[in-house]
Amino acid sequence: MTFPLTVGPGSICVAVTLGAGMRSRDVPPLTAVLGCTIGIVLVSAAIYFSYRFASRLVRALGRTGTVIVLRLSAFILLAVGVQILCDGLVERFVVNPAAN
Repeated sequence: MTFPLTVGPGSICVAVTLGAGMRSRDVPPLTAVLGCTIGIVLVSAAIYFSYRFASRLVRALGRTGTVIVLRLSAFILLAVGVQILCDGLVERFVVNPAAN
């Protein structure tokens, strides 16, 4: 169930892009590091428990529930992709007065 988030070059691309996007926001460095650390721990725990109890989870959800969870995870991955695209478009086409 966590396949799109944990395997392949897409996961590396998402991690690098979202991490780079944190620098451009007006967030104090300590808060950004703390937020990223908490996020990493939560995602790691979710992935661990998903892998650890995958057979039980699939059995409990049934066929329909499993399809719903897979489609929801695909939608979340799509949302991350759209965010990456929007960040790239803003970076390319929006003039940053602080850079001049």
